[in-house]
Parts: sequence; C-alpha cells; structure tokens
Amino acid sequence: MGTDSTIAIAIIVLVSAIGLVIGIFLSSLFRRFYEPLLTVAGSFILASVVLHFNHQWHDGHSEMVGWGLLVGIFLQITIEQLTGGVEHGHITDVPIKYGTYFMIGLVMHALVEAMPISRLYEYSTWYNPIISSIILHRLPASMVFGFIVGRRKKQAFIIWGLIFLLTAPVGAFLGYYIVSEHLLKWFEFVALGSLLYIGSTMVHEQISHHNIGWKQMAILLLGALLAIGIYYLNH
Repeated sequence: MGTDSTIAIAIIVLVSAIGLVIGIFLSSLFRRFYEPLLTVAGSFILASVVLHFNHQWHDGHSEMVGWGLLVGIFLQITIEQLTGGVEHGHITDVPIKYGTYFMIGLVMHALVEAMPISRLYEYSTWYNPIISSIILHRLPASMVFGFIVGRRKKQAFIIWGLIFLLTAPVGAFLGYYIVSEHLLKWFEFVALGSLLYIGSTMVHEQISHHNIGWKQMAILLLGALLAIGIYYLNH
C-alpha cells in the first residue's frame, strides 16, 4: 500500500479509538457534542458523495456509479437491521440484544468502505473527500459503540472493541492484496451508496418534523462548505 493510504487507515483507527474512549469514559462530553457532530458529519458526507459521484460520472463510470450506489444503499439498509444504525450514530439496544449479528453487520460495513482505500486511493491524501467522510462518520459511530457496548462485561467489550478497530486495516489488506482492481471499483461505488444513505440519515434525524433552527442550518452549511472546500483541494 502507498504511504498516503496507510496514513489514512491509521487515522481511521486512531479516530475510532478516540471515539471509543469518549463513549466509555467521557459520557458528559459525548452527550454535549453528539448531536452537532452528527449534523455536521451528515452534511459533510452527503455533499462529499454527491460531488464525488458527479466527478466519477463525467469520468465515464456512469453505469457503474448508478448500480453501485443502488447496491450500496440497499446493502446499508440490510446491514442496519443487524446493527440498529450504530454506524450512523444511532443509539440503540441492538448490540446488547443481538451481539453476534450486530458485530457481523458492523464488520461487513467497515470492510466494504475500507477496501477501496488501499489501492484506488493509494496516492490520495487523508483529506480526500471520501476518506474524510469515512473518518468523520467513524467518530460518532465509535462514540456510540463505546457508549453502548462499554456497559457490557469487560472481556466481551475488549474483544468487540479490538474487532471494531481492526476492521479498517483488514479491509485495506483485502483490497490491496486479494480483490482485483476492477472489483474494487465496484466496491468504491457500493461504499459511496452506503455513505450516501448514512449521510442523508444523519441529516434527516437531526431535522425531524421539518423543524430546523438557524443554528442547525449554520452547522449543516458548515459541513457542506467543508466538503466543497476539500473537494476542490483535491481536483
């Protein structure tokens, strides 16, 4: 793997570890910044995916993009039945009730989004729009993961936490050494579909009942403007 993609994977693991620590030990900090973080992350992810989708469409991948997005959206809906939506920051008791199935869903999601990073973004900086989106949505997801799962028995949590942290490196390894480049391109678009669903869900859950204040609107615009800035920094 290239140095840049290795750094990106390391940042994903680091952000995930920070989120776990916040969720377990700093619950007051978690509750204070949880909703604003979801709002800005959702807006950022949504804008990043749309802009990246537009770029890939004009690069001649129109059919692959469309099918990949569709598969990614429905795959994420399916995974959400196992995880309860933890990957987009939804607080749920699913991890407690259905431990094994929850982890299967979480691992599936993490592997799909990590596989393209190793080769397709091998020489991309960590602030590539899609890599940034993965990093940004990992923070609230890991915070919620730590907040919920940290209440389980210590041994079970340690095992689950290690699996959660290792999914990105394992996904990158599979993408670089095992999966073909053509298939990785499909995985990229599937990951885009998954991120599109996650971003739109984050935004929707923060503006429920179509009632949004100026503060929330400002946070949404901040997320979108950050995504636009990073997109043009990379193109």
